[in-house]
Amino acid sequence: MRSRFRSTRGLPTAILTGCLLWAGCAPMIHYSGKNIAKLKTRDQVHKALGTPSNIGRRAEEDGQFEEFQTRAKIADPKAGDYNLLLDSASLGLYEIYSFPRTLGELAFSTCVGQTVRIDYDDDGKVIGSRIDLNVSKEHKDSSEKKP
Repeated sequence: MRSRFRSTRGLPTAILTGCLLWAGCAPMIHYSGKNIAKLKTRDQVHKALGTPSNIGRRAEEDGQFEEFQTRAKIADPKAGDYNLLLDSASLGLYEIYSFPRTLGELAFSTCVGQTVRIDYDDDGKVIGSRIDLNVSKEHKDSSEKKP
């Protein structure tokens, strides 16, 4: 009878480890920061992000765009949703991969910076946004080459 209880001795440790993996730290990192999706007008964008570094006309449609250089944490709720979904589907095991990767992306965007592009219609209302990490041209060219 005593040997039966010894076999379940590691169960609380396994449950605690599973709960820690299930914590969802990577999705919380994605949800934190300035949420540019909530910005609706050019004035709100300028209040949140400051002065644009580049202004131009959109080639594909009517309207304008502005680009901002920032090192601030920008929220990415869509990536947070995907991470949360994958964490749930894998019972938290995806967190082993996603948490260090998310921390690396956060460190890179904070040190190097990122470009935030906001697209406007002719009335100055926000119609889209995009976040690009500032990666050097040489790095982009070398990653696009195929052997």
